[in-house]
Amino acid sequence: MKFSRPFTSYGTWDGDAVYPGAGDADSIDSGGYVEFPAGSVLEARTAISYVSVDGARANLAAEGGRSFDEVRAAALAQWNAALARITVAGTDSGDLQTFYTSLYRTLLHPNTFNDADGRYIGFDGNIHTVAQGHTQYANFSDWDTYRCLAALQALLFPAQASDMAQSLVNDAEQSGSLPRWALANSATGEMTGDNVVPLIVNLYTFGARDFDVKTALRYMVSGATQGGVGRGGYVERPGITTYLERGYAPQTNEFRADHNIVGASITLEWSVDDFTISRFADALGDTVTAAEFQNRAQYWQNLFNPATGYLSPRNADGAFPSGPASWRLSGASARTDTTRATPSNTCGWCRRMSPAWSPLSAAARPRPTGSTAS
Repeated sequence: MKFSRPFTSYGTWDGDAVYPGAGDADSIDSGGYVEFPAGSVLEARTAISYVSVDGARANLAAEGGRSFDEVRAAALAQWNAALARITVAGTDSGDLQTFYTSLYRTLLHPNTFNDADGRYIGFDGNIHTVAQGHTQYANFSDWDTYRCLAALQALLFPAQASDMAQSLVNDAEQSGSLPRWALANSATGEMTGDNVVPLIVNLYTFGARDFDVKTALRYMVSGATQGGVGRGGYVERPGITTYLERGYAPQTNEFRADHNIVGASITLEWSVDDFTISRFADALGDTVTAAEFQNRAQYWQNLFNPATGYLSPRNADGAFPSGPASWRLSGASARTDTTRATPSNTCGWCRRMSPAWSPLSAAARPRPTGSTAS
């Protein structure tokens, strides 16, 4: 951090105690301070680096000696250029403000992770350098963003979206598997599903093409068939062997997620994930992989409970639980909503569900047909 004028005094604090003139403090409740003459007009310049203190100094130097007003004007111009990628009709100032505020927020994440010289700390804990002219991104809330945000970012900014996809491929190369809900240089494994997969595929589908697509597909298939073991105990698809044996994720501890045991939710999400692998492989000319995962994308049908007309959790023995347990499809939505969570095969869902939701008796309802789409 640099200031535009010298400070007159400095010190540290630790809890309620203040230590004028002290130059360091390291407890959890400590910090430092500097003082300037009352009424001073002050400019403070600051920079950070995840690599080193020298990296932070270099990042600060890379910003140059521009004044506050010059930096503000440059930021305004850059944001206006980004937001101008979408123009809208209408004159209602409130609507325009809401729209562009929302668009602004869609561009806040993921975040640049590399220093000005391209260096960053990888998933293996080592320092890497991103290719010149490219950016290493971090912090992907993929469970929340793969459906819409990834597509929007790729449509508006395909070059940056390509770097986002390549960043995740870089993470996999350094750790052994694609990271779910990547935070800084680690995989948190949050939420259900293998959501990093549809995120990358949506980036590709909507315009991001400048990344190593073959390596991306290789890691997708590895995670979906072997589990995708990463670093520090992280597994991309825990329980994949059981899932492939049964054609669904049973209600066992092997499929415990953030909120509870949610085998049904995992089955639905992995079906979507496998569908996106199928489409990605097909786009890359790998018809064998495309066919395999198109079939796996129908595993959601193995949750159909003819007695209730809904998709339901299943036990390890194949039985559908009764009572309140039969409603536990997801930790984040009601069964009536989660039952419809088959966006990759809406027509198949309608064919499967419409007889069950007709006035037919339970005895007349069709039986499950396994993992093959009807």
